[in-house]
Amino acid sequence: MGEANRRVSSTDFDVIIPAFNAQASIQRAVASAYSAGAARVIVIDDGSSDGTAQLAIAKGAQVVTQPNAGASIARRRGLDLASSPFVILLDADDALVSKGVAHSLALLDTRPDVAAVGGSALGYAPKNAPVLIAPPEGVIDLNVLLARGYSPVPPACFVWRLEEVRRASSGCIPPPLRPRYAEDYELVVRGALSSAILMHRSITARYSLTGGKSTIDPSRSIMASSEIRTYYSRYLGISIPVWTDRMVAARVALRASKDSPAGLSRARLVAKAAALDPALVLPLILSKLKQFIKR
Repeated sequence: MGEANRRVSSTDFDVIIPAFNAQASIQRAVASAYSAGAARVIVIDDGSSDGTAQLAIAKGAQVVTQPNAGASIARRRGLDLASSPFVILLDADDALVSKGVAHSLALLDTRPDVAAVGGSALGYAPKNAPVLIAPPEGVIDLNVLLARGYSPVPPACFVWRLEEVRRASSGCIPPPLRPRYAEDYELVVRGALSSAILMHRSITARYSLTGGKSTIDPSRSIMASSEIRTYYSRYLGISIPVWTDRMVAARVALRASKDSPAGLSRARLVAKAAALDPALVLPLILSKLKQFIKR
């Protein structure tokens, strides 16, 4: 059936995948999107020099190529092409989980006031056990979101209403910062500015903990998050704790620890973070202790 004649159901969703030199994982990402029920998968090949585009086409994706411009610009181009009522923004090294996506869509069907619904993720890294990334259930608290400085879950965990995510990523007031790093965090903040975002704990995505920009350059990612939280808290008149240089350095060390193999190197990074900002690390240690005691 031609694109012009495609029949759109009220429960259809498109999946947008920005991809750069992702030939090792792109077919798994595309296949997971169709397995979850996607009406269409749109891959924006962001200047790849490998076989990403050809492999995505072989799996049935619509592929659009562009000179390398970054994931944020690639996603916005994908949003311009989307036509289903709902959309998921999937990274090329992640995969969707059908049951969790279905739960999100069911919640969206009962909550017309909600712009997006997000679930949990299972995070994977070489030589480490899978890590559950689970958000608090209920509507995202914008004050908490700005205070913490990060999205509760990866981008693939959210099912968005198409018009709402277009509005969130557009140049409406206040103008978006559109940083090269932490753009996922800004999108969730902007979505929560005007509409409710609802969270549940069903697993909706398998998330790669390695290879992303925040892994390769955690310092720039944390600095971008700091700029975002400051910008939007000032616009809204929300008072949040200011991140000092020590607090930023602690978050960089903690972010790096999550991507480090379990052992002495990870322990050293956590200890460094604790020395720089004890209030950041202590709740995490207590949470781990509670999980250990429950076993």
